[in-house]
Amino acid sequence: MKRIPLGVDFLKRDGTRTTKNFYEFLEIPENASAEDIKKAYRKKAFDWHPDRNPGDRMKEDCFKVLQNVYEIFKDPAKKQIYDAELARSRRPVPKDPDIDMEVLFEYVFRKWGTGSYTGGTTTASNSNFWD
Repeated sequence: MKRIPLGVDFLKRDGTRTTKNFYEFLEIPENASAEDIKKAYRKKAFDWHPDRNPGDRMKEDCFKVLQNVYEIFKDPAKKQIYDAELARSRRPVPKDPDIDMEVLFEYVFRKWGTGSYTGGTTTASNSNFWD
């Protein structure tokens, strides 16, 4: 299945970029009904339609994005996937747990290696590691 993007990138007048999720793009709340989504789509489609704005590349591009957004929102299954992905993207990323590297290496070498790693620290007296 093709991955659904979570937002629309915009280039601001000051040259910086910003991303809006599809609800922000349509200027509707995330709990908007199908009727509200349709109204917002029609309003923006009317404002941005290429026939109403001949030669305005920005509005033409916005209209194309609007078409894609509405394709997702009018299909309940796609909208459900989008909402789930949007919710997942907002969850905080857990910090990396403290990993005991010695245990990790031992696991890796025993699992996929030769099994010859015995653990412990390497010292000049018990290994020719640096030779």
